[in-house]
Amino acid sequence: MALPHRVRMACEEAAEAGVDLWVPDDFNQIYRILMAVQKRSHYRGMQTSAAQMMRSFLTLQKDWTLGRVFVTRDSTGRPRAVLAATAMPYWWAHQGHGPQYATEMIFVSTLRDSGLKLLRALELWAWTLPRVKKIEMDISSDIHPERTSELYLDAGFKQTGTIFVKDRPEDT
Repeated sequence: MALPHRVRMACEEAAEAGVDLWVPDDFNQIYRILMAVQKRSHYRGMQTSAAQMMRSFLTLQKDWTLGRVFVTRDSTGRPRAVLAATAMPYWWAHQGHGPQYATEMIFVSTLRDSGLKLLRALELWAWTLPRVKKIEMDISSDIHPERTSELYLDAGFKQTGTIFVKDRPEDT
């Protein structure tokens, strides 16, 4: 399926800023990046399925209206940072034609510049979808939440809430 003109233009603008769409050959490097981060976070005890992650990425790759996986690369061409995003209907809206929001599934960036580029690519893609009314990002990791918050603010987001977490007790 050919991409609509507005989507091609958004992809070109993102590419000019140094952001690419992932390709399947990137997967092992992306998975290594994500596992290194997960080991340092409060999610370290949870099993992450590489197969499920690959299926999700391939689904997003097939249908640009569902989502995108963006990467920035180092000087050798290897992925350095990743943002996997999806567009979802609000739970209270009509699922077929009501408003949607775009949000991250995965966002890992160790460099501020890469993070801003990825957020800009997300924005360019999200605004090509007429039903997307908001981009909603959260911080669910305990690794540098203050830096991530600053990054979102610098990218033009405003804070509207907070995430609270409670772990399941061992005896239940």
